[in-house]
Amino acid sequence: MTYPSINSSSIVAVINTSNGISYNQPRFDPLTVWNSNGIILANDSIVGRNDFSIFIDRNDIIYIVGKTNEFICIRMNNSLNLITTISTNSSTQFAIFVSSNNEIYTSPVNIANTVNKWTLDSPYNHTTVAYVDGTSFGLFVDINNTLYLSLRDKYKVVSKSLRSSSNILTVVAGTGCAGNTADTLNYPRGIFVDTNFDLYVADFRNHRVQLFRFGQRNGITVAGSGSLNVTITLKNPIQIVLDFDKNLFIVDSGNDRIVASGPNGFRCILGCSDSTNDQVSFLSSMAFDSFGNIYVADIGKFTLQKFVRLNNSMSMPSYNQPSFCLNSTWNPNATTLADYNTIGPNPFGLYIDIDNSIYAINRDKRQILIWSNNSIVPNIVLHPDLSLKLIFVTLNGDIYVDDSTSVKQIVRVGSVYTNKSISVASISSSCAGLFVDISNSLYCTIRAQHQILKKWLNDKTSSMTAVAGNGSIGSTSNLLYNPNGIFVDTNFDLYVADCWNHRVQLFRLGQSNGITVVGTNSLNTTIALYSPVNIILDRNKYIFITDRDNNRIIGSDEHGFRCIVGCSNSFGSSSNQLDTPQTLAFDSFGNLFVVDYNNTRIQKFTLSSKLCNCKIIKTTTK
Repeated sequence: MTYPSINSSSIVAVINTSNGISYNQPRFDPLTVWNSNGIILANDSIVGRNDFSIFIDRNDIIYIVGKTNEFICIRMNNSLNLITTISTNSSTQFAIFVSSNNEIYTSPVNIANTVNKWTLDSPYNHTTVAYVDGTSFGLFVDINNTLYLSLRDKYKVVSKSLRSSSNILTVVAGTGCAGNTADTLNYPRGIFVDTNFDLYVADFRNHRVQLFRFGQRNGITVAGSGSLNVTITLKNPIQIVLDFDKNLFIVDSGNDRIVASGPNGFRCILGCSDSTNDQVSFLSSMAFDSFGNIYVADIGKFTLQKFVRLNNSMSMPSYNQPSFCLNSTWNPNATTLADYNTIGPNPFGLYIDIDNSIYAINRDKRQILIWSNNSIVPNIVLHPDLSLKLIFVTLNGDIYVDDSTSVKQIVRVGSVYTNKSISVASISSSCAGLFVDISNSLYCTIRAQHQILKKWLNDKTSSMTAVAGNGSIGSTSNLLYNPNGIFVDTNFDLYVADCWNHRVQLFRLGQSNGITVVGTNSLNTTIALYSPVNIILDRNKYIFITDRDNNRIIGSDEHGFRCIVGCSNSFGSSSNQLDTPQTLAFDSFGNLFVVDYNNTRIQKFTLSSKLCNCKIIKTTTK
């Protein structure tokens, strides 16, 4: 293995030491996302073919050490080449930390009982700063220049002041015996100490993260097994990093992913599904650069990968929500987008994304049909061989479909869809409503159970849980009767077409009692419904409803509810009539599309008036 010769003058280090922090702690929007496709910055010729760790300082200089390498490799963020290397004198290192004055601390894995300090001024020599009674796989230096070490096989975390020449080590967490109580640890790995000197420990074999407040020997489980507020299941967490707001970012190595906390609980941010798009395998380390990009040590692929932080447009909905003028009107005579020859019998599913691509289902042929780039016929046809009914497409182009006893995701390779699918949720019967909210939570209406179920797609281990209805038929605020279509707004409030109660129920986030916002027993009833089956909200949160057994679509504005299409008071097959309408959707221009079930067609009703106070935004992310 050949490395460039050392040239310490090639590094210009100007560290912001205003608070003594040498690492990056970006601030994130709660719905910040990262590109799921990583950029490989280094392969096994640099990182080796075993465990390795990384550190990134506030100038975005990357430091790499590994168990199979005898060097500390140093490079700039965007450089293709190493700046320099420091020979570790034939001793391989694992843990690494770089202080704000550019002192590099490492712990060897094949020469026990030492922690070494390296400097760029004297790269061929090191100073031993601590002798310990075990191998350290976690290393941290706090803003008070105190060194912390997690001793994996000794089941404890120890510390010592680097200002002292004494080798007296203080146990700050764990007892030295394996256990899962508040004061014990089992195979502790990564550690993080915040500016309040609170210690976070990746308690590897206990599948949890422990927080030890300064001076306290009893830990608090803040993530994983035994937490008072468990929102995610961990398997062998191996490292923790805190962002500016003290949200936790955890390398969940046993699940091959990274999860993060926020105001809405935990979510997966990398390695979040079983699809072929996942670009990580076994992770051992992560770090942020100053821009909030994530770097991971992927020891399954023997690569250092960079995952780019995307802008917050990813928190936008994937569907169209036009803003309509007061008393907007639609041409009552529709044009037919697709008829029986295209969509076959029993049409149901329809979706229009913000690029105005139209997705529909031919249930008879088990096809997904896609109209894109203003095509007048489907120019993409997928044959996933599933029992299809409903369809939902997320902002990044992932297609979710209902398949009788499961919800499945159509597999993509890059931007190209395949005919393969993976199951993301098991259900007892077909969904009558399907939705994915902006936090990547899946909702499914189980009509026979009179419930709405929810699953967070970023957690592979979670199951579907009820968020509306208790499984019994009823018309009280906490019950549903044959619910159908659903809609979840950006505040995570859930709207349900409560079909046989002839009403629309609103369930606020976390509430089991619904509010009737339209139909029977509404506090402000302005229109009677007869078996509503689908709902959409526009940008101003006015409601549009498929009033199925009245064969019409109704809409609201500040004056209340009114019929907008199918208003002839009779069912039929003429251009101004509907017969048992089902799903509805808007394009970005405000035109309304309706699945006309018994007429086996999709109808387009053109907006006659203009959109108001609305800038059409199109984001191509597929």
